[in-house]
Amino acid sequence: MNEQGSLVNKKNIKCLVVQLGPLSDTIQSLMALRAAKQLYPNVDFSMVVRSQHSAAARRVDWLENVFTLPTEAIINQIVDSEKTIKEGMADLGLWLSPVVGNGWDFLVNWTYSQASSYLSSLIPAQIKLGYVRENKQSLLCSDGWSCYIHAAVQSDIKQNIHLTDILTTQLLTTFQIHLGEPEDNGEKAVTSKSFFVLDSGAVDSAWDYLYSSKKWICIHIRNEEKHKNWSSLEWSEFASFLLRRHPEYNIVITGDEKEKNFSNECYQNLIRDLPECENRVLSLVGETDFDLWTSIVGKCAWLVSSDITAVQLASVLGTRILHLAPGDVKYYEIGPYGNSHYVVTSNEKIRVEAAYAVWSYASSEWAHHGNKTIYEHFQQLGYSGLISKTDVLRTKIRSTQNGGGVFYERLIKEHYELSDLVANVIGQIARGWYCGWIAPTGQEINREFITPELIKEIRLMLESSLVLYRVTLEAVNVATELVDVSGRLKSDKIMSLNERDKIQSIGKKLIELDALIDRLAKAQPMLAIFAKMSQVLIHNLESEKLSSAARDTAEVYRQMNEGVAVLREWLEHTIEISKPVIVQKRPLQLIEGQRKL
Repeated sequence: MNEQGSLVNKKNIKCLVVQLGPLSDTIQSLMALRAAKQLYPNVDFSMVVRSQHSAAARRVDWLENVFTLPTEAIINQIVDSEKTIKEGMADLGLWLSPVVGNGWDFLVNWTYSQASSYLSSLIPAQIKLGYVRENKQSLLCSDGWSCYIHAAVQSDIKQNIHLTDILTTQLLTTFQIHLGEPEDNGEKAVTSKSFFVLDSGAVDSAWDYLYSSKKWICIHIRNEEKHKNWSSLEWSEFASFLLRRHPEYNIVITGDEKEKNFSNECYQNLIRDLPECENRVLSLVGETDFDLWTSIVGKCAWLVSSDITAVQLASVLGTRILHLAPGDVKYYEIGPYGNSHYVVTSNEKIRVEAAYAVWSYASSEWAHHGNKTIYEHFQQLGYSGLISKTDVLRTKIRSTQNGGGVFYERLIKEHYELSDLVANVIGQIARGWYCGWIAPTGQEINREFITPELIKEIRLMLESSLVLYRVTLEAVNVATELVDVSGRLKSDKIMSLNERDKIQSIGKKLIELDALIDRLAKAQPMLAIFAKMSQVLIHNLESEKLSSAARDTAEVYRQMNEGVAVLREWLEHTIEISKPVIVQKRPLQLIEGQRKL
């Protein structure tokens, strides 16, 4: 049956999204769904969320239903042996009954966990995205983007497509296939101060009064991973920089109840050092529900935090963000979304002076209009020595003509590494694989950032990628041979000894090539995406006939081979643009004209 034909003329399309992750994942999912709703207004979205993370989903007025999974009452009681598995499954069945009977056209599992795949398999739908379970109960990625998430996002492979963009593209690509072309709202803003419809009675009137007469910066405290995050003294030192040097700003401190003692330390340190600024600091840590917290973040000029949930909330509300992302935080996947947010990161603990320097540079963009570099600003503040220890990135939303989505523009060239270049290429390759959009070779590669050391690494990688290109091409040829041999069989179960030996020989060759691809990826980790993707894609092949499985296997290797070819093209392009620019001769007519003068 033609799926598009069965849905394209349907007036009300029903789509259920399963999101059982933390609140940050729920907010991120809502941003992707809002973009899809604008382009496909006839799709009615509903969500399944955890009870404790349902506040954000309940505060948008375009969701048809919000189903809350009572994790505490069902799953946790089984884990704690308070209920038997049989009792727990009975409870789950009762909870599922209103969800199952809705006749879903689409089911999207954005939880991307093994446990959630069982739940998504129990809910009937015409088309499913994300993780599900097949008949044999093994994990199945139901679409290409889910395979990419499994292979790249949920591993140590660095890629630069923001998760919000992956979710949005996954959904829109599927809708385009099954529902036809979207409405022409591609450039319409998704984020806004009014993204959530808040309960006016839950928003503190005292905060509204304070907000109306002052300009605020929200500092959202996080005290986890203490070796990476700031101490109470460091937070108060940063707040002191803001208050001393920017009298037009005031500070509101937010955070979870568990951070209350820590935030009190920050507040007391600050007031002790700056008693005259006591009326410019408000601490609401542990005192805000979702509505009040959203109201605060939405009305502040800036959010400063290392907390991902706070960063996602500010992104949705369009509040500018200074994201402190120390260590191995994957800011390029889960960081700020929108234009002109800033990320500060470092392999060491981020210095307070560096964070302040970045914020003051960002907040004064209206004055310098980008004509002052971040280097000049650090130098002006006397912090030049911190440049080598600090990485700074600024977010930028691409136009739809340039592929759309958010891009993290690096401002300090000393930190540009081969992994950054390859992550950019991997993102562009994935867009080519799964949404058909091919970026111009070299897009967003800054020539100034290419050093001789980087070129040496690129040349070595080119050698390894050439070997991988040849191996994947050989795998395509071998799999294609299997297509030819299996296509001539009268039956997959009955064959001659010669046919069986031939098929076994081809299968053995493919296993050897797979092992070689794996060894190449281990020797050159930047190539790991191709080994991981081929493994995931082949695992998810659903063909039962040998000839179909062979054809699909050949297509997997062809996809990997095309990806390696794109990577090589970008690497060669980078080497080419790093060469000195030769001064070209002026046109002969201009030279003759000058002679006459």
